Amino acid sequence: MYAEYLEKFMEIDYELGFIIAKAGNTVKGYGRVRRRTMNSFYRFLENVVDKIYELEKHRNSDPVLTREISAKSLQLISESENGIEEAEKLSAEALK
Repeated sequence: MYAEYLEKFMEIDYELGFIIAKAGNTVKGYGRVRRRTMNSFYRFLENVVDKIYELEKHRNSDPVLTREISAKSLQLISESENGIEEAEKLSAEALK
């Protein structure tokens, strides 16, 4: 799944693809920690990047908002164990 997202977004926008590549570094640990970070990672791809891009691709050929929200979301995820919840809130606000 990760490779598919990476390939898809690298073709659309190099900078966005780079953000997704960096997001792979959020997956860490073993056991419970690994399951939690994998869950956050996939939620980031599906609930943040994909949703914002699907909205934006019909409005603009340059995914400026997708890059911005994805970068901010990745920072939130990296800073806090509960960062994915904040990232999803940020995404939901942008979708309004």
